[in-house]
Amino acid sequence: MKYGVSKCVHIYKGTLVMSNKKTLSSEEKEKLFNTIMPETTSRIICIQIEKPVSRAGYEGNFLPKIEKMLQQHGEIRILIFYKHFKGWEKEAAVMDLYTTARYGRHIVKMALVNPPEREIVSKTVKKSLLAGDLQFFAKEDLARALEWVGI
Repeated sequence: MKYGVSKCVHIYKGTLVMSNKKTLSSEEKEKLFNTIMPETTSRIICIQIEKPVSRAGYEGNFLPKIEKMLQQHGEIRILIFYKHFKGWEKEAAVMDLYTTARYGRHIVKMALVNPPEREIVSKTVKKSLLAGDLQFFAKEDLARALEWVGI
């Protein structure tokens, strides 16, 4: 069964559900969400982008981890590895702007690895909303980016 991500998936009382109230299975989440990398810790979230960034993935995968990190440590550290960037759903892009405005003052380090040109432009524009440092790294510098962000 196929689901339209932007219209049918939503958060209900902290649980990711389909509009017909069906909770997403692990297999469905794997198809929809980008990968949380194994280097992720309670202090640093590392995301590998290989699918379109969806609202469902943003709400159900990324935001809860950011909010938990902020509660536990009072700061946010992010590494985004653009392995195969395929763009943003419109709703996810709007959420990203809102999230940057809301949590940007808590971001102490953001590393972007192998970002496409339009992501460099987008994040450069949003940099004024960040309290901390933003750095761009080439694909082959992933280990250096992980070290810089604090792993």
